[in-house]
Amino acid sequence: MPQVSGFPASHATKDPAAEDVRRQLLRILHTPEFECAARLSALLRHVVERKLDGREAEIKESTIGVEVFLRPPTYDTRTDSVVRTEARRLREKLAHYYLHQGARDAVQIEIPKGSYIPVFRAMARPAEVEEVLPVQHRWARVAAGLLLLAAIAGSLTGWI
Repeated sequence: MPQVSGFPASHATKDPAAEDVRRQLLRILHTPEFECAARLSALLRHVVERKLDGREAEIKESTIGVEVFLRPPTYDTRTDSVVRTEARRLREKLAHYYLHQGARDAVQIEIPKGSYIPVFRAMARPAEVEEVLPVQHRWARVAAGLLLLAAIAGSLTGWI
């Protein structure tokens, strides 16, 4: 299955609505992992809100350093790697979230490597994924279920 920065892309559907992205942002920020990571939460909130507000041009290392990490406007991004370091940590934490707690979430928020601009994906819900599975996969599941039922019935009749 193709992946983008650790996120499965096979069940992505259309771009999610802004209110769905904001709801997902709050869901993520209210997890224990993010509640005790104030800097990462601030970074995630900042980049998501800027993109949703149509202010992508402001999502760059120097601006994030000043606005999120309170660096002076004259700070040098070449010698102070706070934004790069925290963005890497945020990518890792988001990937972990979506592998575990957020595996079935309807919206994915990703910060692609090499960028600070988030990407939002509406993910297919389990019922929608079922609709796109090839017919042979459905028949394989039915056949496996029937074999399991036959094995159970056979073992029950053997016990009587």
